[in-house]
Amino acid sequence: MQKAGQDLARRAAATLAHALRRVGQRALPSYDIDIHRGELIDLRASSATAGSDPFAEACRAVERVFGWPMLDLAYLCPKGGVISASHPVNVVGDGSILDVNADRFGEGHEVRLLHPGDAEYGRFRPAFSGERHPGTHPAEFVGLQQDWDGVPDQVRELDGLRRRGPFWWLQEIGSATVARPPSLWFGGRRLDRPRAGLIPAH
Repeated sequence: MQKAGQDLARRAAATLAHALRRVGQRALPSYDIDIHRGELIDLRASSATAGSDPFAEACRAVERVFGWPMLDLAYLCPKGGVISASHPVNVVGDGSILDVNADRFGEGHEVRLLHPGDAEYGRFRPAFSGERHPGTHPAEFVGLQQDWDGVPDQVRELDGLRRRGPFWWLQEIGSATVARPPSLWFGGRRLDRPRAGLIPAH
């Protein structure tokens, strides 16, 4: 368990550095999630369009309205297993992660804000693709070399679903949350083709 905690802290530091590099030197406003929670949920629901990625669209809408840049990250279990190879978020203030699509994973979150010092911050990290990973771009993935074993995140995500089933991570993190995320339903209509990583319960 101590190693898992150390890995989370290491990934958190690498993710923070990555987020701050991506947003550059722009001054970003600080954020109190409770003030805008309802507005963010409404914005997310109204941003979905047919045939688009609703999670990315929600983050683009947040960037348009609030000015917080969108960043696509991988989302992991505390032990490092890949839950989603592509999870769009927005970067706020000091590098904090605003996740307006947190409920897609069935972990009991709806919209959440994670500050760099939060324990869960290290569950996000820059995504590894076949073309872009610590082996090909070491300067971009400082602190993450030991996480790269030659297998892209998308392959890891799909392998986890095939071997362990939908919402396999809930058991690993000890969550009893019902695995039917509300974000499968945008604007009162169900998404036609859920992405891997958000398979609805039947």
